[in-house]
Amino acid sequence: MALMLLAGAGYALYKQQQDKEPTKEFKDYELDPAVLRFFNEEKDDDETTTISTKRGFIEFLPSELAMGQYSNSLTTITFYEGDFLKIKSELEYRITEVLQVNPWLGGRLVVKPGEEDLKLWYDPEGNDIPSNIYTCHEPGVIPLQRSTKYRQYKDYLPDYSVCVPPLQGLIGTNHPVFKVTVVPDVIDHHERFAVIVSQSHMIGDAHTYYKIFHMLFHSKENKNNDSNYNTNTNNNNCRRRMINTAPVEHMNPIRRSDVKYHIEKHMGIQEASYIDKAHPNMVDEMVDMVASKIDADNVVNNQKKKKTMLFTVNEKWLKTKTKECIAAKKEELLEKITNKKEELKEKIDTFHKNLENQNTSGDLFFQQDELNRLHHGTATTTTTTTTTRTQSSGSMDGTNSNISSSSISSSSFNEDDEIHPTDVLLSWWFNTSDADIGLIPHHLRKELNVLSEMNAGNYNTPIPYTKPDYKTPYQIHESIKKGKRVFSKYFETPLPRITTGYSFAMGVDWCKHYSGRYWNNNDHSNNEKHQEDGRTNENENDIVDDGIKKDLHVPFFTDSDIAVIPTKMDVCLLFTAKTGRQQHRRRDELDDDDDVGSDDDARIGVLIVATEAICDKIAECGIIDEDIKTNKTAEITSNRRSSYIDFESLSVEPVLSEEELDEDKKEEEDEGVVNTIVGIDNENKNIDGEAAAVD
Repeated sequence: MALMLLAGAGYALYKQQQDKEPTKEFKDYELDPAVLRFFNEEKDDDETTTISTKRGFIEFLPSELAMGQYSNSLTTITFYEGDFLKIKSELEYRITEVLQVNPWLGGRLVVKPGEEDLKLWYDPEGNDIPSNIYTCHEPGVIPLQRSTKYRQYKDYLPDYSVCVPPLQGLIGTNHPVFKVTVVPDVIDHHERFAVIVSQSHMIGDAHTYYKIFHMLFHSKENKNNDSNYNTNTNNNNCRRRMINTAPVEHMNPIRRSDVKYHIEKHMGIQEASYIDKAHPNMVDEMVDMVASKIDADNVVNNQKKKKTMLFTVNEKWLKTKTKECIAAKKEELLEKITNKKEELKEKIDTFHKNLENQNTSGDLFFQQDELNRLHHGTATTTTTTTTTRTQSSGSMDGTNSNISSSSISSSSFNEDDEIHPTDVLLSWWFNTSDADIGLIPHHLRKELNVLSEMNAGNYNTPIPYTKPDYKTPYQIHESIKKGKRVFSKYFETPLPRITTGYSFAMGVDWCKHYSGRYWNNNDHSNNEKHQEDGRTNENENDIVDDGIKKDLHVPFFTDSDIAVIPTKMDVCLLFTAKTGRQQHRRRDELDDDDDVGSDDDARIGVLIVATEAICDKIAECGIIDEDIKTNKTAEITSNRRSSYIDFESLSVEPVLSEEELDEDKKEEEDEGVVNTIVGIDNENKNIDGEAAAVD
């Protein structure tokens, strides 16, 4: 969770100074006996010869060590329709494959006895790994089902160690830094299940997380006829049933020690180190405020006012916003062309007057070439021998025609027209929050020639934006494409020195990391349709139908995750809630009259942590998909529109019987509109000031 890594550090440092907690160094953590055995030298059978045990290690970047102790794990929950038994053995085998190619995933975070630095130690052979990296629970053990409310996740899941703990719970222990858990539906054991994937932020960012994520769930046939594959299962052919999204590949976990230099060279020193300089400034002012006893209680009170929202985006709303964006871009381009036309006309008129006075036409051909070059991109040679006035008149007529034809179909506009939905959403989020500074964490692997897509680690660097910088989606689009800030339209806006007086908005995009494909898809008619209209078929390799289909993908957060966000920081996380076709917004898709996308389109989910005022604006703007048929988060939210639920007021509830669940579901349906919002309100009130109901 890049937002926790970046946003939480300042507030955590402040709390640490406020409470005067002593800093516990990494070397002071005790080592688990299993970890000690990991470092012990082994003896041969006669106990006379020492066998040297090869151990590998990974050194962390200074930024990872500084920020990692305040970050939580990256965790997502993916719900599936189908029988978990069909993937139980295959998923275990697939994890083994991934660990063999990437043994560092089976490492431990340890300070080796006699050393000072925290490292990730692992067995290069992949043999000595924690035993509980993969767990498939028996039906009914964990009271989780598709309709479990999101606020209840934190009650049901932590007791079963499905999540990788924060760094403090990992150092010196035998706990895995990467973990996969299968949870059958508590009621419909063989019809639905969930897969929980959790990763320590110390071993990688969201890019690393989703690279590994995609290696796990979409497996090919065993081309090598591996005889070691366990065939003692009820479903010996399950390996060929799962379809590959990403092959099992080696990710390079060795950190680039010079990456900071290259980031600063690419982004500029001020922008690259902007967030690093922000934390000390904010922390110092917070400490001074507390020391002076000035509004110290307001810090805590403001933190309590944070709200949380979870919903999927209304496709009609998103399409309208995208159309508005493209129309504004067209208008801007037309304005530029019109201004250029007037400028050239003025130059030509001035030139004509000079010709009449000087009786020369030599430079006119050059002017004509220059005019053509500006509108066509290349210079042309005039071969006619008409008079100067006729030629220039024809030039302007041609210019008018060229402007008319190029205003809509210019190559630069076509390039910009391929705008991603998250560009629209990020610009919308920043403008809605009206933050002084916007921040988008960007991993820069495509922009830096010293990194590649297969570099594991934490390379996220937030791109800073002032208000003029995030005004339009195209500014967001260009900045993400270039991997650095794109200055505003009319002037270069300097970045201010960050103090506690500024407000911040973090926009995190997980959609671009996530490839939302099915294990198998049985709708071949849709595949043929996509091939006919030239669209990319994301399920083109799906051949065998084993009845397994992704239903919902959500990030997992708890109240402790929310608590570390600074008071002045509002956060928006975009994720792919529903799998399917996810493309840039093209004009041919936006010109139709459909109000919503097709069933095979991906659905974007949004998690908001912000002030009540911002949440109210979001609830009223129309972005929330309130249709139960299309809203993929409806079943896991509070079932009461615009209510805010206090996570801390909840406790573990007993598992209901199937009859009770049916009765509860019927009562909820009778209540009317299904809510798509989940919130945190430590005062246990909703936006109308009434007591919020807790299901």
